[in-house]
Amino acid sequence: VQRGYKEMDKALATIAALATNYPDNEVKANPDASAELIATSAKAIAEAAMQLVSAYTATQDDLVKASIHMSSATQHLLANSKGSLRLFPAGEADAKARMISTTINATNNVIKLI
Repeated sequence: VQRGYKEMDKALATIAALATNYPDNEVKANPDASAELIATSAKAIAEAAMQLVSAYTATQDDLVKASIHMSSATQHLLANSKGSLRLFPAGEADAKARMISTTINATNNVIKLI
């Protein structure tokens, strides 16, 4: 099996494991997370998605780099989202639940893409 596909499988396994039982899992929350960092993380996932799609028909090295980029971008989103949960006031349980749901949906879309 080619290196690029192995790295893509590795990224998929890593992301799927981190998405399991989110946010009540081993994902470390970024204590400095903010709305801006979440937006930056989402942008990084979009860029990684474009890179991954382009790399699929390019070289194995490109696919390796794209897979690593996607894994890293998704891990940052999970950490920033989890860290931002502390920013929600106690009376904002619905908004907090939407943040968790949106993060899970984004992560599941990454899994589908890979």
